[in-house]
Amino acid sequence: MPIRCPICQTTYSEIPPNFCTGCGWNLSDHITVNGSLEPGKNSHNIEWAKRVWGRKQAAELRAKQAESAIADRQNQIDDCQSRIELLTRRLERLNVEKDQVLESAKQREEKRVCQLETEITQLQQNLQNTVTTNQELKTDLQNQLSDRQEQIELLHRRLQQITTEKGQIQDTTQQLKIELEKEILQLKNLLKNTEVVNEQNQTNLQNQLSDRQEQIELLQRHLQQVTTEKEQAQKLGTKVDKLQRRLQVIETDNEQLESNLQNQQIQNNNLQKQLEDAKQQLKELIQRERMAQVALSQWLQSELFDQFIAEITNVTDPAEALDQIKQLQKKRLNQEWQNLPVHSLILETVMDLLAQKPMPKDQLQAMLEKYHAILLVDAILTVRAELKYNRIIQRDGVGDYFHSL
Repeated sequence: MPIRCPICQTTYSEIPPNFCTGCGWNLSDHITVNGSLEPGKNSHNIEWAKRVWGRKQAAELRAKQAESAIADRQNQIDDCQSRIELLTRRLERLNVEKDQVLESAKQREEKRVCQLETEITQLQQNLQNTVTTNQELKTDLQNQLSDRQEQIELLHRRLQQITTEKGQIQDTTQQLKIELEKEILQLKNLLKNTEVVNEQNQTNLQNQLSDRQEQIELLQRHLQQVTTEKEQAQKLGTKVDKLQRRLQVIETDNEQLESNLQNQQIQNNNLQKQLEDAKQQLKELIQRERMAQVALSQWLQSELFDQFIAEITNVTDPAEALDQIKQLQKKRLNQEWQNLPVHSLILETVMDLLAQKPMPKDQLQAMLEKYHAILLVDAILTVRAELKYNRIIQRDGVGDYFHSL
């Protein structure tokens, strides 16, 4: 008949072995001579062995369940690790894109400001050149006007002198005519008287007539000379007319020069207006840049900086993190960030937080406001990336930050 182990209930159809193959219980103490099992022998030991066997079976079952739970947990950890790597790559890509956008915006604004400064400098130079040219042109025009005025005054004086000489010549000619007529009248009277005079005096009279004729010829030559002088006076009058026409041409030129000067002044006013418009545009750009910097500072204070401070505050082992940062400083950070005061300030703030000696918020805010917002963003991102690279701070599956042991 089949024999069953009293401990694990393993059944044996043939002669059972000395020890049970299931639980290792000594079956030789319970087998009779005919090969049957004595159920009542060593009952206390059997009960104890059964309890031990039951606990062992329960422990093995719990071990199998624990192994299954550990495998499930390991799968969850692998999934979380994959999510961490995916989120890390996404965050790095977003940081790179944000850096590129900030750098591009900064370059555009700097290029725009440089262009405006170049245009303003060029306009100022053009205005200065125009002012200098206008002053030189004005000086030349004033000198030319003074020369023309002196020439006009000289021509006026010359005209007055010629007019005076002409009047004197006309008076002299008129006086000579009167004297000549008187002489002719006297000669006629003498001629009439000589007709009744004695023939003895005729020769004398003829001689006197000859003398008188010579005097008449002399007077006629003098009259011709006066006539020649009169023609010369007429020529002088023609010359005066030419000078007057030339004077009119000079006055016309002066009017044209004054018109050109007025046009140049209008152009100067237009250039001045353009310069004022450019200055106004520069003021607007500066105001926009200040507004952008204020907005960036608010974002820095409300999100980026507060999140970074929260990361540092959530570090599990601040003392170990502080030691690691000090080692990084000795190795390379002090040398690399020697000329980067903003990076050094952010790192000192992190070390103060880890050392439980945080700087007052108002004092820290006042120190940060001394620097440009773009420099602060770059410094925070650089320090944060350095801490993450050295595994001083990192993410878990939920998104919190903890210190890596």
